[in-house]
Amino acid sequence: MAVALHILGAGGSRPPPGYGGPSILVEAPDRLLLLDCGEGCLARLEAAGFGACEVSGVYVSHMHADHLAGLPSLATARQVEGCPSLRLYAAPEVAPGIGWARRFAPGSVAVEVEALRGPLPLGGGVELHAFPVRHPPPTFGASIRLGGEPLAAYTADTSYHPSLVAHLRGHEVVVADSTLPSTASGAELEYHMRVGDAWRLAVEEAGARLAVAFHLTPESAVEARRSGLPRLVVPGEPLTLRLH
Repeated sequence: MAVALHILGAGGSRPPPGYGGPSILVEAPDRLLLLDCGEGCLARLEAAGFGACEVSGVYVSHMHADHLAGLPSLATARQVEGCPSLRLYAAPEVAPGIGWARRFAPGSVAVEVEALRGPLPLGGGVELHAFPVRHPPPTFGASIRLGGEPLAAYTADTSYHPSLVAHLRGHEVVVADSTLPSTASGAELEYHMRVGDAWRLAVEEAGARLAVAFHLTPESAVEARRSGLPRLVVPGEPLTLRLH
């Protein structure tokens, strides 16, 4: 049974050179699901060998533009390829805001929004579970599980807080907000994590086999590459991680 993560874009609102906006493709037995859809998502999806029509939906972690900028291109490509319906999934606190996507889709594309009030089945016993993180506006990470057992987690954008450990513990892979370099302080830390904090949360506290640095800036990408932290992966694009 194939379960994989394809890191299509690991940059944030100010990505490193050559990086796309935040987007991850979950490859499950019956469905391909995008976790967020940042700038350049469609091109990177196709470069990884997948077509727009193969994507069954997009999980939207929160209402910030860098996580949504690729939706119009994805919707247009699906219309051109003859698969007009685009389904967006989000936690109930997020779902009401993403109806705006209908305004940016071609007129023949139906954009359907579903508020997740339980796990989202992806086939073969694989499910997505949303969990709250610490980032305004309301933001939810995602846990990918097989038969109830954790495989991979995506923190989305979040500041560091010990309460996150309970949501991340037991996952093989944690894709963690690593927006900030170690010099960051003050108000910045209310929105995002420093590279070292992301690694500590994922590896030391939650026990992940791998921490994947995500939502990178030019500064945090350089620091992550030079850090020498064990089990920290700084993704090229695309990067595929086989989970099962």
